[in-house]
Amino acid sequence: MVKLDGRCSANRSLMVGKILIPEIKSMIDARNFGALRELFREWPPADVAEVILDMEENDQVIIFRVLPAALAADVFEYLDVEAQQQLLRAMAHEQVVSILNEMSPDDRTALLEEMPSAAARQLIRLLTPDERRGSSDPSLP
Repeated sequence: MVKLDGRCSANRSLMVGKILIPEIKSMIDARNFGALRELFREWPPADVAEVILDMEENDQVIIFRVLPAALAADVFEYLDVEAQQQLLRAMAHEQVVSILNEMSPDDRTALLEEMPSAAARQLIRLLTPDERRGSSDPSLP
């Protein structure tokens, strides 16, 4: 196979991810969260996001919760806004705070702009003061 750019490698990763879905589901069912975390630790965030989107909602949340915080924030940025909102509703408060504070300001702003204003204000209040100053809402301290 001739590799013209990174697409061959990325396509191969996505195929591997789809092939591994039954194994991933088995790890979740067996509550083998350490193995699940190790499986995804070296994967590119875009590939993890693709696998998450192919799973049922409950399994999506479980996978997301076992990811290291920095990887979870990167993966979150690859999800579409609807998937992001769905995960935010399903996750624990502490994890939402961690993800929002780890997201890049541009991606966080894009997410907040798509949300109803009351929900966006609620999430902005969860940001650290430094991150809040970088948010798109100048009315907050």
